[in-house]
Amino acid sequence: MKIRAITLNNVRRFTDPAQVTGIGDGINVLSEPNEHGKSTLFDAIQALFFKPFGSRDKEVAALRPHAGGAPEVTIEVETDEGRFAVHKRWFQKPLATVHRDGRLIAQADEAEAWIAQLLGGDAGGPSGLIWVRQGMTALTGGSTKEEKLALEARRDLMTSVGAEVEAMTGGRRMDKALAQCRDELAQYATGTGRPRTGGPWKEAQDQVEALQATRDQLTATARELQDALAERQRARRALADLEAPEVVEERRQKLEAARTAHDAATRHAEELETLDRAVDLARLTAESATSRLDSYRAGEVEQQAARAAEATARKAAETAHSTLSERRGTLDTAEAAATDARAALKTAEDHHRHALRARAARDGADRRRALEDRIKEAEEARRRMETAGAAAQSGPDAATMQRLETLSAELSASRAARDAAAPK
Repeated sequence: MKIRAITLNNVRRFTDPAQVTGIGDGINVLSEPNEHGKSTLFDAIQALFFKPFGSRDKEVAALRPHAGGAPEVTIEVETDEGRFAVHKRWFQKPLATVHRDGRLIAQADEAEAWIAQLLGGDAGGPSGLIWVRQGMTALTGGSTKEEKLALEARRDLMTSVGAEVEAMTGGRRMDKALAQCRDELAQYATGTGRPRTGGPWKEAQDQVEALQATRDQLTATARELQDALAERQRARRALADLEAPEVVEERRQKLEAARTAHDAATRHAEELETLDRAVDLARLTAESATSRLDSYRAGEVEQQAARAAEATARKAAETAHSTLSERRGTLDTAEAAATDARAALKTAEDHHRHALRARAARDGADRRRALEDRIKEAEEARRRMETAGAAAQSGPDAATMQRLETLSAELSASRAARDAAAPK
């Protein structure tokens, strides 16, 4: 029988499953500092082979962890008949099983009998070669017969091991072995314990450094690829969002709304152009009305002068009539004065006609105010056009906005040409 693997669970410090695998032929060394569980491992082996699964004695109880639980031990062994997995659990739901290639071949008492036959029954011998504990070959508390068999097995084992040690360390054979070890060590390390240049150890270190650099480079590349894949996934999600039917329909509706807004803006621009022409005509009319108003005001001044002259003439006529009887000699002078008065009266009548024209000018002033109101309305319409233009800029795409800006520039140039050529 050869032990190939050991698994412990809920055994002292090993509250989680712990394994020792890869046990091969020849010498196998288990090396760990103190208190790392080496003795626990070998006590568990001893318990599996020599403690029944229903046992609750102190040696089995000593395998339980401080938190309690059911200790479990599984050992894979290889015999001439094949490879077997022997498993035992104590305390809660105690169990003993033997499996071969995953198939159960024995359990409970049959498994205990299978283990006893594997160990050679009461003949001892092989059981002592499984594990020789310090001072005893089995867990304490056995019968006198068990202790005697264990001591005999221990003496047989120590005799064999002592002979091997003596054969190895005696005479020049040990010196030759040490010299061979030194020669083999010199191929790897210098006398100070450093890796020898060109040696396997140094080459291994260089290879490790190169592999670490390659690993770091590959890690960076993998990270970049992961970022690229994440970006690709985000792009695919964005593309899927853009190609979604509802998104396409929304863009179509926005485009249709932009086109409608553009058509409305175009019509509004045409209306504003018509209003601009009306505004220019209103300005010309207002200038004409202002000129007539100035004429009316000058006519009022002349009318006032005519009225003053008329009053003077009437006063002179009254004076002339009062003195007509007294101064017949001045009749010609009075008639001349009357003639002058008539001329003044005619002038006054002319002034009166001018006053009528001034009244018409006042009516023109009213029309001018109406035209000014229309000018204000036109300017309000211009502001609405600018607001509509700003709204149109936020809706249409770049090509449509470029076309609107081109048309606006052409409209400004046309207005400038019209203003330069228009009569004032």
